Amino acid sequence: MISIDSSNMSVFITSKVKVREVFKYEDGKRSDTQSRDEVTGLPLYSFSAELITVGADGEENVEEVTVKIAAKDEPVLKPRTQYGIAGQVDISTYVRDNRVAYSLIVREPLVSSKPAAPTLGK
Repeated sequence: MISIDSSNMSVFITSKVKVREVFKYEDGKRSDTQSRDEVTGLPLYSFSAELITVGADGEENVEEVTVKIAAKDEPVLKPRTQYGIAGQVDISTYVRDNRVAYSLIVREPLVSSKPAAPTLGK
């Protein structure tokens, strides 16, 4: 796991967002105990999103990620909304469906930064 500065990062919530509790796994089996963040001790919740980063060249990069957020209460996220990330973020990689996937652990509240453009006819 590596820690990075999140000042050039945000996450975009797609049209359907499902926030889930993160559970501990013991001996390969899911337990009924919700995982807690090792740093804050707060419960962990997860959701899928698109991670948007801006490179040194100003180019935006988009990657599908799982975001784990440490929070006292389950976060309520608006679909089709871009959220800024504050503070440090821990990133870990893993293999899913024969490809490298990314998981982020966020310890600060997400801040709504850009609502998505409205869809015509809706």
